[in-house]
This record gives sequence, C-alpha cells and structure tokens, in this order.
Amino acid sequence: MTATEFATPSAARYTDLLAAATSTPGGGSASAVAGALAASLVEMVLGISAEKRVETAASPELAQARQHRARLLALGAEDEAAYGGYMNALRLPKTTDDEKAARKQALETATITAANVPLAIAGECLELLRLIIPATPQSLPALRSDLETAAHLAHGAANGALVMVDVNLSGLKNPEAKTPLSATYDALQRDLSAALVTALAAISAD
Repeated sequence: MTATEFATPSAARYTDLLAAATSTPGGGSASAVAGALAASLVEMVLGISAEKRVETAASPELAQARQHRARLLALGAEDEAAYGGYMNALRLPKTTDDEKAARKQALETATITAANVPLAIAGECLELLRLIIPATPQSLPALRSDLETAAHLAHGAANGALVMVDVNLSGLKNPEAKTPLSATYDALQRDLSAALVTALAAISAD
C-alpha cells in the first residue's frame, strides 16, 4: 500500500473524525477499530500462509478472525450510538418529580448500555487473543512478528475498552446492575493478561 492509498477516505476520514473536537467517535470506538486491525493482521497471516502452502481446506481460524473483525467494527458503531443514547437521556426534562424519576431511569439504562458495549469489545479482543494460539502453527515463520503485533494490538484495544467500562461503572448506582458488570470487568482483566502471555509464548515457541 502506498502513502496515497493509505490516506483513503476509510482510513484518513476515521482519524479525522477521531481527532475532531467532538465527543464521538471516542475511546470505545477507537478501541474497537484497534481490535479490528489486530483481527485483520491475523487474517493476513493465515491467508498468506495458506496460499504459500497451497492448502485447499479453509482454515476455521481464518474465518473466525474475519468474524472478529466484522464484529469489532460493528461494536465501534454501537459504542458511538450508546454514547448518543446517554446524551439523549441527560437532556430529558427534570422539572417535575415524574420527569426526574423518568430521567433517572433513562440515565441508568443508558449507562448500562454504555458499559456493556465496551465490555463486548474487550471480550471480542480476548477471544481474538485466544485465537492466535491455534493460528500460530498454521502461520509462516516470517509472519510471526505480525501475529505478535496482533496480540499486542488486541490486548491494548481490550484494555482501552475496559477504561471506558470503568468510567461507566462509576456512574451506576443500582448494585443489581453494577455487580454483574463489575464481575465481568474483573474477569476480563484477569483473563486478558493470561491470554496475552499464552499467545506470546505460543508465537515464540512454535
């Protein structure tokens, strides 16, 4: 890809939007895109490796990486929509007691959604990290550095998404909603660290 090709609307336009002085796209969307880039690298490695080895059977890991990429891009859009939903709830009237109650409930619902989306982004990145392990033996040695880059990208993307989760959890008042989300958050933090270590070990050992 040339410099001109890299500065295409799909790449340059997104970075322009991200750099703009607007609230969206933001950290959640950027994390999803970073995760999608990691999935793209895994796809590339498996695709080239299959062609070089003249393999006729389709790799299930290649199909899974493609699915992760599509899902992460979709989650990036969902994250922007979730933020919009929260802002809409914030603008609701709060003059009467009924309006205040309705606004409070709308904000709680919007905050839960705003936490669930980046949780899903982090979860998708975790599954991508785990996918790198069976993908490694199928990859050419010359492309292992790309897999290693994908692992670090996926891990960083997941942690970026968890930062957004943490912000939203701090705004939740209802323990019935907050407790399970916090438990998922804690589990993802633990599992992501282990998955990165395992993926990197697989890449360096094979």
